[in-house]
Amino acid sequence: MAANAKYDLECKHLSKHFSEFTAVDKLNFSVEAGSFFSILGPSGCGKTTLLRMLAGFESPSEGEIQIHQKRVNELAPNKRPVNMVFQHLALFPNMNVSENIAYGLKRRGIKANERQHKIKDVLERVGLDGSQNKQITQLSGGQKQRIAIARSLVLEPRLLLLDEPLGALDLKLREKMKVELKHLQREFGTTFIYITHDQSEALVMSDKVAVMNNGRFEQVASPQELYYQPNTAFVAKFVGQTNAHSAVVCEQRQGVALLKTARGRHLIVATTIDQAEKSVVDVFVRPEAIGICEAGREVQADNQFDVEVEECLFDGASSTLVVKDTHHQDSYRVAPGASFSLQHIVPGSKLRIFWDAKQAICISQEVKGES
Repeated sequence: MAANAKYDLECKHLSKHFSEFTAVDKLNFSVEAGSFFSILGPSGCGKTTLLRMLAGFESPSEGEIQIHQKRVNELAPNKRPVNMVFQHLALFPNMNVSENIAYGLKRRGIKANERQHKIKDVLERVGLDGSQNKQITQLSGGQKQRIAIARSLVLEPRLLLLDEPLGALDLKLREKMKVELKHLQREFGTTFIYITHDQSEALVMSDKVAVMNNGRFEQVASPQELYYQPNTAFVAKFVGQTNAHSAVVCEQRQGVALLKTARGRHLIVATTIDQAEKSVVDVFVRPEAIGICEAGREVQADNQFDVEVEECLFDGASSTLVVKDTHHQDSYRVAPGASFSLQHIVPGSKLRIFWDAKQAICISQEVKGES
């Protein structure tokens, strides 16, 4: 992989082994300059080890890391053009805001007058102008987040590495900070590399997301592509809610396949997968893609059948129903949306669900992730 000015980060065949365990397995990827790139995956998938290698806290077992066209494998953390924001922020409680931000500037030998100018500028850009003399204990959780980011960005790193920085915040503050982090990334134009196990964080903030599993990237794509066009069953299940079924191909022609689930329900799906009869595939249908009407009503849809409500999970606009196919016993999670009232829906209610062939995602069980 040749160095390219378009990219702030390029990794080639990057691996990390711990005795018999491989935490990161031959990754090849690039991150465009000025973009927000997230690494999304469950605990233990290797994302923190990868971030520590980029920061210089871990040495690769194999492969190369290039930052802004320069190999950095042998460089110490403080010699790399990167900075890092941790989940617990690591702000100095015995220093005020200005002193916290000045810490890295002092270590670089920046003179006092220039330090004050940089501190004032960065505080204005993170929306905390005038807070220079506040103690860290006087700040809210969101303000502490912004100070931690300001302390990193004032050093003008090529990459800002963020290690699940919203994990310790309450739900409402996390939702607010998602918007603020994306705004700050655009404001500064710094390349953000963000790791998280929370798919909502990755989808909301990122230009590109790498979904990581067992040390490898299953797919690297835009949030929209990951959600609507997952390449693997792992991505389909991990990114967003979905209804998953294993099925056998009964017939396929002109981009449409007739499938049979393990319990005997026939489904019609639109697919470009060329599978022989009796091949096994995974079928995924997003909850919001499934329509609802009264039981027994005929609708114009490729897939439709009667169900019984098992649970009504009320959560305002995010409410869902868990329903069971009364004949074949397959369960589905359905997102009715604002047009369908749940006020009189109770367990045992009879409904009909339906969706078109093109609203299902069909993935061969042989499809593997990318490196």
